[in-house]
Amino acid sequence: MFFIPTSKFKDYYDIARFNLTWNVSAFLFIVLTFLGITFLILDNGATIPTLLGSLVTFLLLVIMTISKSHILAAYAFSISGTFLCQFTLIYFENLLHFVDVIWIIMVVLFTYFSLGKRIGNMIFLINVLGVIYFILFVVKRNIEQLDEISEVDTIGLAINYVVVSLIIGYFIKQFVDTTKHAEKEYQLINSDLQHKNAQVVRQNEEKTVMLREIHHRVKNNLQVITSLLRLQSNELEGAKNKDIFSNTINRIVAMSLIHDKIYQNKDLAKINLVDYLKTLIDQISSSYSVDKNLCVDVKSNVEIIQPKNLVPIALIFNELISNSLKYAFISRDTGEIEIDIQQEGRNVKITYWDNGIWLEQQKPQSFGIELIETLVEQLDGEMVRSIDEGTRYTFNFLDKEES
Repeated sequence: MFFIPTSKFKDYYDIARFNLTWNVSAFLFIVLTFLGITFLILDNGATIPTLLGSLVTFLLLVIMTISKSHILAAYAFSISGTFLCQFTLIYFENLLHFVDVIWIIMVVLFTYFSLGKRIGNMIFLINVLGVIYFILFVVKRNIEQLDEISEVDTIGLAINYVVVSLIIGYFIKQFVDTTKHAEKEYQLINSDLQHKNAQVVRQNEEKTVMLREIHHRVKNNLQVITSLLRLQSNELEGAKNKDIFSNTINRIVAMSLIHDKIYQNKDLAKINLVDYLKTLIDQISSSYSVDKNLCVDVKSNVEIIQPKNLVPIALIFNELISNSLKYAFISRDTGEIEIDIQQEGRNVKITYWDNGIWLEQQKPQSFGIELIETLVEQLDGEMVRSIDEGTRYTFNFLDKEES
């Protein structure tokens, strides 16, 4: 192994590329210098390109020593190596070119290893074009001008093959080493990710259990409050006061029901609105002892409503359903309620309709109407009320994510 200056790179792969460039340059400098002197003594035609190669590799070592980087030297090696190979292949028509191809392969492999795929492809294309040019326009004259192969030429060919084979073998070794290192890094990263993923899963399970327990306790606490209010209402005198307590209890029940549905659901982020509304209607009907035939149709394409919006929506429906049951069906034998909830993107549209007229709710500033308006403002939405073959409410709001 040759002396290697300290690289400024800390990354394993940059250090490997630096070492590759340095070692190949140093090896070629020694070999090419020896071959160049030998060819000069033997008056071989390959003397000039061999000594040029020796000079280039020496300059590369100087560049790397000064810059402590392989980048400039690798570019110089690839470009000058390509130039020398093509220059020898095309210009020296009376030389044997058996070894030029393996030198070209060595230069291309070096470029791929040291500079990456993009530059490697460019050097590969240039060398392929040079070889094609040689085959089309030079090879015929080269064959005609070749002399008989001497013993010196044979030895030179053998040395070239040995040198290039050693360098390509070194490339393969470096490739195997970096691949092993990459596999080791991948295994370490994968093991670390699996460990962190297990931690996240465990923490998520703990949070899910905790949230489920919180919803369960909130539901229980709200049920305690409703029980206390019911006990307190027994001491009240007057139907109006009892009605106020009953309305308050129903609002608390509507909120409690949300926490109960979330607690029972496997996915805490989802709540089945259709199931929730049907249960809410049943509970309110039971609260008001509704003895009429009630037909309820609930449609929804909503899968997820942001948790911060669930309580306002629940209270809105509580007011609407309560008012329908209390006031809309007095003069009717059958009550009809239709609820349609549609979501497109973040926009949610809620349509509530019943087939009655809210007789007691003609006062524009009744508490129920004020509460609905306040809840709609809390949702940053808008509300439209119309009386046409029944009473219809339309709500639009954006189901924004919690910030």
